[in-house]
Amino acid sequence: LTSAQQALASYSFERCLQWLKHAMPECQADPVKRCLLLNNLGVYHRKSGNPEKAARFFEQALQDCELGWLRGRIFANWGVLEHRRGNLVSARRLYQDALNCSSEPLEDEKAVVRLCINFAWLHVQQERGVQADTLLRRARSLVARHPEDAMLECRYHLAIGRAAVAGKRLAKAEMDCLQASR
Repeated sequence: LTSAQQALASYSFERCLQWLKHAMPECQADPVKRCLLLNNLGVYHRKSGNPEKAARFFEQALQDCELGWLRGRIFANWGVLEHRRGNLVSARRLYQDALNCSSEPLEDEKAVVRLCINFAWLHVQQERGVQADTLLRRARSLVARHPEDAMLECRYHLAIGRAAVAGKRLAKAEMDCLQASR
């Protein structure tokens, strides 16, 4: 599954699918690995342009999943799918479910940062600036715990820049976008 995730992250979709198919027999006996496999298949189909298949895999993954952090990750990935499809009400519900699952105990802080950034952008799009600011502050507090992760810092500053552009705070947007590029 690790190789499939790496291939997915590098947009090597065919290689990802090969690794996922290779992992299927091993994952069937272990419920956690099965949920991870189904989630990764959902992400694969989302990224390769098959949103209906992606949604089916996310739904299937949630049916058997009991671990909070993993349910949070599945809800977050499904939220991204619905957000990109323009289903903002569904995306908002899924992002909220993801935060509820992922918050206590905090298993994967970096995933929570990405979730807060995505959820904040949805709030910006719906002109809910206060909620967006709250989520971005939470993201900032978690980013500060990972000074070694330059990509996470970059994503955070891009999110702040996008929110500033939407709020017509162009000087702030410029400053954060420059910070992201460093």
